[in-house]
Amino acid sequence: MNLANLRRFRSLALGLIALAALAATPAQAVMLDGNGDLQKSTLVSGSYSSVESFSVARAGTLTVRLENIAWPEKLAQLNCSIYSDAGFMHQLTNSAELRFDVAGPGTFYANLTAGAAGFLNLGLFSFKVSFVPNAPVPLPAAVWLLGSAVGLLGLRRRAIH
Repeated sequence: MNLANLRRFRSLALGLIALAALAATPAQAVMLDGNGDLQKSTLVSGSYSSVESFSVARAGTLTVRLENIAWPEKLAQLNCSIYSDAGFMHQLTNSAELRFDVAGPGTFYANLTAGAAGFLNLGLFSFKVSFVPNAPVPLPAAVWLLGSAVGLLGLRRRAIH
């Protein structure tokens, strides 16, 4: 390879790297609003590590489900650590489900690690996060009853005077 071809190859490689950097979009947290879930299944060959981020806009209950699927055989190791901006919250190992309440808006992170073993060094896992927002709290009937009684007393007092 002569010097001119080497320079052309270098320019082409740098151009492709720059194009890939421009095309890459930054990761964004999936917004969970009660209408959809964050769900993925991943085939692991050897070892695997990933961070999934998800956000909620209000108070409710988050459910995180991790399943070590026996295809072609179970993973030797499967872990999920849940973090918030405040730090570590919970951990799941192998096949497990976790439910916890969130007080309000926030972003959460799931650090997933897995390791395959066995003859094929392959395994599969499923990860699912769902969110159920808290229902608005209705005013108790006693408040309405008290309000109407006070209103009626006010009208009665006005009628007497």
